[in-house]
Amino acid sequence: MIGRTAILEFFTKDIAGSKAAGLVFVINPKTDVGVSGNMGWESGTYKLTVKGAVVETGKFLSVSRKKDGQWHYIRDTWNADAPLAAAAPPAAPASLPAPKE
Repeated sequence: MIGRTAILEFFTKDIAGSKAAGLVFVINPKTDVGVSGNMGWESGTYKLTVKGAVVETGKFLSVSRKKDGQWHYIRDTWNADAPLAAAAPPAAPASLPAPKE
């Protein structure tokens, strides 16, 4: 997404869809936060649940810069603890008809 309007529209739709699906995102309150001059960061762990069942855990790092008295995200990343599920194998090709003699 590029631009405030596009980003806001994306997250508004994504959050509404997540809530409707019963997804809950929880950040561990014991995060590491730091500030040095006009740069700040936060890192920690998160948990995703759907209807009470844990579906993912992981870690995150967010970096912000203070400009004109306001903090702005400049980097944000996260990684799940578990590897991605293996892709389903491709479907076997349909059998070819037997050759005619």
